[in-house]
Formats: sequence, structure tokens, C-alpha cells
Amino acid sequence: MSFNIEAIKKYMYSAKVYDEACAYVEAGQADIIRTRSFWKSEASIEGKVDGTACKLSVSNDDVASFSCTCEAFKNKRGMCAHIGALALAYIKKNELGQQSVVYTSGEAKRIVSMYLKKAEKGNYADDRAMDVELQCRVELK
Repeated sequence: MSFNIEAIKKYMYSAKVYDEACAYVEAGQADIIRTRSFWKSEASIEGKVDGTACKLSVSNDDVASFSCTCEAFKNKRGMCAHIGALALAYIKKNELGQQSVVYTSGEAKRIVSMYLKKAEKGNYADDRAMDVELQCRVELK
């Protein structure tokens, strides 16, 4: 994933906010609590920055959505320093190779999508459980 600093800068409402976000990261106050990724180009990051809970979603190497519990986020449009710090911490961990990103093969994505479309249309005549077998393969590069 090539999600980078330039991708988040455009969502911040000022250069000062970016500087505050950098300061949080440098002070070690940006903690990633959980990351989720299923499709190759998507990630969801949850964390706390200076004790404030925030979330960030990335899709196709760009910011998809974000939220924070701070007053600045509620009162202004754009990314607050907490969300910016969370994003910077995520980018930093990826650059250092500390954050794992899940890559899903096209075949697995096709199978899951097909199953979800059938279930959504009600194409399964009964409520019996379906057995689905997924095989995991890890490749280190």
C-alpha cells in the first residue's frame, strides 16, 4: 500500500495541524490499537492519540473516512491532529516493516463476492449452514 503523507496532508485543515500531528508521533503519543485489512487496497486503523480515540479508513491508497472524539474534529471540517498522528504512525510502521498488511488474492475476493451476492439476493433456499473452506498461504518476499 502506497498510502503516504501527501495523501493525508490534503485532508488536514491547516499546516499547524500537521505540525501538531507530527509532534504527537515524535512524543510517542500515537498508539495504534487495531488494524483491519481484508482487500489489498483497504485498511481500517483504530487508535488513541494523547488519550483521544480516533479511526481512519484507507481505500485505494487514499483516505476513505475518519473520525475522532475531540472537540476540534466536531467543530471543524477536515482531519484533526489526532487523526493525522494516527495516520502518520501507521505510515511510519509500514515503512519500518512493523505493520502487517493483508493481501487477498483475486480468486479469494471473487469467491467471497460471489457468495455475498447470492446471499444478498436470497438464492439460498434454506437456512442450513454452508461449509466454506478457506486455505491460507503465506508468502514472504
